[in-house]
Amino acid sequence: MLSLTRRLAPTGFKSSKPKIKSSKKSIANATALTEKCHFWCVPISQLQTLHNQDNWVGLKWVVMVVRVPHLWNQTTREVLFYLTSLNCDARNLGQVIRLHWGVENGLHWTLDVTFSEDGCGVRTGHAPQNLALLGRIAINALNLEQSLKRSNRQKSNGAPMDNNYMLTVLTACLSQHDDHTSQPACQ
Repeated sequence: MLSLTRRLAPTGFKSSKPKIKSSKKSIANATALTEKCHFWCVPISQLQTLHNQDNWVGLKWVVMVVRVPHLWNQTTREVLFYLTSLNCDARNLGQVIRLHWGVENGLHWTLDVTFSEDGCGVRTGHAPQNLALLGRIAINALNLEQSLKRSNRQKSNGAPMDNNYMLTVLTACLSQHDDHTSQPACQ
């Protein structure tokens, strides 16, 4: 059930006379999960200047999303903020946000399950970005290796213990690479 309505900004979403262009209330059902989402858009011109705002080329809106998921007998409430250069159409923004989190959750869930990324204590310098890149390369290599029908976690645990299997993973990754293209292997 979707309904498109105009709303005033909720308390705490400060602006001087916010001009809300679009908001949406959606209800999504998936098994026992019911989720209500409210979207509000405020033009960036209605807010105080953001830190390093010039670095956000084309920035038009601040979007606030209030999610109220209800699973079985538990209801929670989340307030999320986004910056966007897209037009403020609640239906379109809802789809874009869901697609973004679908990709983010899929990749980050895989990295966390395979390499326990969330438990990694590396937080300084370039090390977090470097480890994230290596993790993505490793996930791609494990996905390309098809001889062993196991989870990526099982494959990643098995490769260091078996040099032949490690070579199989690397060969699968590198065999996908065409020397005539500028695309990096395993990406």
